[in-house]
Amino acid sequence: MDAKYVKLFTEIARTISILSENVMDYNKEHNDEHGYEASETMHNEYTNLWHKLEDNPNITLTRAEYAKIYIGSLIIIEQIESRIEKDKIALAGYKSDMIPKLEQIMNQTKNDSEAEKLSEKIFQVGK
Repeated sequence: MDAKYVKLFTEIARTISILSENVMDYNKEHNDEHGYEASETMHNEYTNLWHKLEDNPNITLTRAEYAKIYIGSLIIIEQIESRIEKDKIALAGYKSDMIPKLEQIMNQTKNDSEAEKLSEKIFQVGK
C-alpha cells in the first residue's frame, strides 16, 4: 500500500479512536451504559487499527478494516461539514453585525469618550 494511504488511514483511525473516547466520557457523565459500551467497543477497535497501521508500510488490511476506515471517513466528513456550517454562520455574523459596528466606532469617533458613548448605543450596553 502506498505510504500516503497508510498515513491517511492511520490518521483516520487515530481520529475516530480519540472521538469515540470523548463519546465514552460523555456517555459516562450522562449514565448512558449502552452508549458507553458501544463507544468503548468503537474506541478499542479503532485504537487497535490505529496501532496496526502505525509505522507499517507493508500492511495488508482485511475487508472489515477497510469498512472501519470507510465508516471513520464518513464520520470525519460529517464532523468537518458541521464545523464548516458553524463557521459560516459565525462568519456571516461577523460580516453583517460585528465588523460594521466596530467600523462605525472607528470612523465616527475621535476619542475614548466618544467611542464609549457610541458603543453604548451600538451595543446597547446595560440593556
